[in-house]
Amino acid sequence: MSDPLQYRRYRAPQNHGEALILPELTDAGSLLAQQPLAIEMLGRSLTALQTETRQRVLELAYQTTRQYRDIAVPSANLPIVMSGHQPQLFHPGVWFKNFVLSGLGERYRANAINLVIDNDLCRTPAIRIPSGTLDSPHTTSLAYDASSEPLPYEERHILDRSCLDSFADRTTQALTDLIPNPLIRQWWETTASLRQRATHVGTYLAQARHHLEGELGLRTWEIPLSQVCDTTGFHYFCATMLEDAARLQTIYNASLATYRAVNRVRSPLHPVPDLVTEGEWQEVPFWIWSEQNPQRRRLYARRTRTALHLTDLQQTELRLPAVSSEQIPTALRDVRDQGYKIRPRALMTTMFARLFLCETFIHGIGGGKYDQVTDAIIQRFFKIAPPPFTVVTTTWLLPLMPSSPDVRDLRTIDQTLRELRFHPEIHASSSPDVDDLVRQKRAWIAQDLPRGARLERHQQITALNEQLQTHVSDQHQVLQDEREQTARHVRHAHILASRETSFCAFPSESLCPGLLELARQAFYIDK
Repeated sequence: MSDPLQYRRYRAPQNHGEALILPELTDAGSLLAQQPLAIEMLGRSLTALQTETRQRVLELAYQTTRQYRDIAVPSANLPIVMSGHQPQLFHPGVWFKNFVLSGLGERYRANAINLVIDNDLCRTPAIRIPSGTLDSPHTTSLAYDASSEPLPYEERHILDRSCLDSFADRTTQALTDLIPNPLIRQWWETTASLRQRATHVGTYLAQARHHLEGELGLRTWEIPLSQVCDTTGFHYFCATMLEDAARLQTIYNASLATYRAVNRVRSPLHPVPDLVTEGEWQEVPFWIWSEQNPQRRRLYARRTRTALHLTDLQQTELRLPAVSSEQIPTALRDVRDQGYKIRPRALMTTMFARLFLCETFIHGIGGGKYDQVTDAIIQRFFKIAPPPFTVVTTTWLLPLMPSSPDVRDLRTIDQTLRELRFHPEIHASSSPDVDDLVRQKRAWIAQDLPRGARLERHQQITALNEQLQTHVSDQHQVLQDEREQTARHVRHAHILASRETSFCAFPSESLCPGLLELARQAFYIDK
């Protein structure tokens, strides 16, 4: 098997309406033709665990989705394609994954499931959008709920319903001079009943977005990661990692080191921190918290002859009686029943999904780069070739600027302004006065003076440059005016043409049809 950790250039498209899809999906059937992974986990074959876990996930996805939209029953005989993201009001490039996910399921007769990553933290319940006017735009932050200490989405209740209810009106008002009919205005209205029933802010955002996707014709199911973590497959996966924590830590850190070297990353925190050892405790790439204290904490493990011990090194220490490795999954279920929650961190989330849940996983750019580390861990830990994944995104901009100014134009102007200051002879028109000044400057430059005598030469050259300035002053003023205008356009473009703007701020009449068409083009579907 070749080393999966090789430099891969994933870059968001520069132009509006362009998509990045790697590998191309015109022959995506090969992504769904996985060979069985011939490995065992604690005495059970991965194939058997896959079958059991997928059946349960399909049941849960159907039960979850049918609570808020009409959906067909998924077929247990079909392959599964999957994507996932936190329950946020993300930008269209992230949302585009769900359009491609639906198209992939439809084109290749697969169950398309979106995994709601609700173990991630809800940090700032707000979006940043452009406001003001085209001539004087600014960025504003709009909250959809009251702020609180960061909690996992699955624990984060709605704190201020009036803030959530008024969010669409406040967003529409902020956009009024830029986008007269933002998607959020009608969307928030049509999902009011979902909002009233929801108790968690992430649940509402995910269900409301998925409800909209149903109206657009997307055929997908959704399931929160928190539900997936209650399956037998996850308990076996987690137990396998915990039982072999020391080897996992070695492979995990070595894979991160290789990634950093290949991608020339200097930060020890990027893409994720190394796992550490604290005395007898081995850190493992999972989170733990309890229902009574839902603060997410790092998980550490140590194995004794009769038990597996877990701790967060702060408040929690658990003893899981397990003489043999095969008893650990049952012990993990007991931990769950005691009110403790163990959740995978980023790399483990997609590792579990790709090994247990689906034939192929659709990532964005960040996930695609980081899952190269996951590939390396799978290959080194399990001694198998990692299952495939796809990278999908698009650049979709608000229809506010006819063209985005290039920052390189600003650099070119700055370079010319520097030349006008230090090398004005390059731009000055020839004349007797100019030619004389240039001759004097070149004569001073050509002199080979000892170190202590160079100050006079510097002073003379500076004086000659100042005299030459009078012959390029008009050019200097023109460039200064051009620079000011270009810099203003760049500042405005940073606000008005940001690809990070939430999808809910876009015009309803153009965003959804545009993403649908872009997804169809990815499969050459003629509808």
